Amino acid sequence: MEYAYDEENAVQLTGNELGTAHSLKELKDKVRQYARENFVYDYTGKEFEIKSCGNSVRISMGGVKHTLGHPKASEDDMYAVIALPKLLERSIKGEDGETYSKRPNINRVERYYASLKIGKNRYIAEMIVLVEKGREEKGTLSHVRFFHHQRIKGPVDP
Repeated sequence: MEYAYDEENAVQLTGNELGTAHSLKELKDKVRQYARENFVYDYTGKEFEIKSCGNSVRISMGGVKHTLGHPKASEDDMYAVIALPKLLERSIKGEDGETYSKRPNINRVERYYASLKIGKNRYIAEMIVLVEKGREEKGTLSHVRFFHHQRIKGPVDP
């Protein structure tokens, strides 16, 4: 799926939301703390609805760590994590991905895309969500979606 940057619906960050960090390690620690306090499911119980399709997603600390731990993670990659709830809410569902053979409880992989602006830089955020195999909850079969990781692509031209 080709997703084009959408200025009107872009999630906007200044790049100063967490104050000054003197190193990438310090920024990573601030992002982890922010995520834990504001939106990680294990700590807050919050789920986020993707408005374009109605799916709900839980953001796990593992997904945050996976994103921050990428060897090529830049300062903007780290800042993008604090925008995850809004990025998911405003995202557009891409093609359904492959099955996830590494974990037998995962039914499939879904990709979501959203526009992100950090300062003057414009990005396309790609969020990978794992869909757990259905389980019985209150008499109905439900699928639970967990955020797995995010990558930003760009900067892109408007």
